Amino acid sequence: MRIQSLNRRDDVKKDAGSATVELSGLELIALNNILCKVAKESECDSEILFGMTRVVHTANSLVQHSSLDKIDLHKMEELA
Repeated sequence: MRIQSLNRRDDVKKDAGSATVELSGLELIALNNILCKVAKESECDSEILFGMTRVVHTANSLVQHSSLDKIDLHKMEELA
């Protein structure tokens, strides 16, 4: 994992901050697995968690297969 850019949070400007991170294929797979497991086991409905999980799952599928298949779409539907 490599941090490409980092913008710190600024409460006065109501800027939440951001980071641009580059992940290898294996790191993306690991992050996808972690987020999917946490989302399934989570007792709270966190929009941020489910949004991150959907985006990472989509990126993982595109990196691994260059497309989305029925299984990917079904998984994303579960996380909606």
